[in-house]
Amino acid sequence: MANGQDQSPPAPEALAVPTTNIDYGAFNTIALIASYKTRYAVPALIRDTFFSQKEFIDSEIVRIDSKLGGRGLAPFILPLENQVVGRRRPFKETFIPAPIIAPARVITPRELRGPTMGESVYNYKSPEERFAQIVAEDGEDMDDEISRTEEWMCCQCMFAGKIPIRYRNKTAVTIDYGFTNTTVLAKKWTDTTSLPLNDLTSAQGALNANGYSGNVAIYSPDSWNALWANPNVQNAMKNVFPQFVPFTGLPGATQITPAGVQRGPAFSSPNMENWIYYGTYTAPDPASPGNVLASSFVPKGSVLIGSSDVKNRLVYAVVIQIEQEDGDFHYYSIDRVPKVECNVNKNFWMQTITSRPVPVPIDLLSWSVITNCT
Repeated sequence: MANGQDQSPPAPEALAVPTTNIDYGAFNTIALIASYKTRYAVPALIRDTFFSQKEFIDSEIVRIDSKLGGRGLAPFILPLENQVVGRRRPFKETFIPAPIIAPARVITPRELRGPTMGESVYNYKSPEERFAQIVAEDGEDMDDEISRTEEWMCCQCMFAGKIPIRYRNKTAVTIDYGFTNTTVLAKKWTDTTSLPLNDLTSAQGALNANGYSGNVAIYSPDSWNALWANPNVQNAMKNVFPQFVPFTGLPGATQITPAGVQRGPAFSSPNMENWIYYGTYTAPDPASPGNVLASSFVPKGSVLIGSSDVKNRLVYAVVIQIEQEDGDFHYYSIDRVPKVECNVNKNFWMQTITSRPVPVPIDLLSWSVITNCT
């Protein structure tokens, strides 16, 4: 001590601990639902063409009411004669629990520390920016997965008349619509004596008899190739003019061509638009556990004849979930229901998107399927 003053060095300042302040409240269920309402829907051919109407119900049980054709005439009556009571069109009624589709993604500190895809020293992101980007990309990826599942369900409904719901740890459940309007060809189109245009005309005529146009045909790639390789079809195209009609866009309301879809020349006799569906999906191989199998949305050797003016429904059941922010049950009636939760014990943040769709056709005789084409 000199001159009565303390000469000891000053105490060191406390070290600042870097922290990451991510506003997790900006990614709650309500906020994410608002973002999904403004998203671009993933296009799908069968779903958007034949199941363009959406319906949201407040129960977990979906009632499937499908009519069975009917083209009766109204009766004539004499003067002073009472009215004639007619018979309503019959329909089939089925109640099923809506299946639950719920893909999920997790974010760990590892993803927030390291660079994300496409990130470099010139566009380095903060952990907050990485978190927001990963949440958005995961949401888009899961939305694509759910859309492909919806397309698969609609394809199973129309081509097979039933949807097998396979669970990992439970016996499979089947939604059976009782669809029987299928024609198995006696002669494959690869047979030079077969008449593919007559087969298409017969299928369209059966729909016309039930009051539907049958103006859309969706082919598997092998069926389309067999159609054009058939000599009778080639001769018909050479001798009849005009056989083709101009391009008019997609059969449904949307004009976005889905991935894996190719437009073929439309016919004037029979009068129908032709689409070739190359789309595929991957799923676990039931015959070989642990392996993934690529399959086509349209079964091999099949053709679907439908009507673009028939608006079947895609019914979404209610989603019930507990929100972490308040611990209460919440009910949501919407096609995509996100959920976010933090697991502090296992050190990760999870995002889940839940959907409960069920395809509901209006009339089981409004489309026809031709099989055994190849």
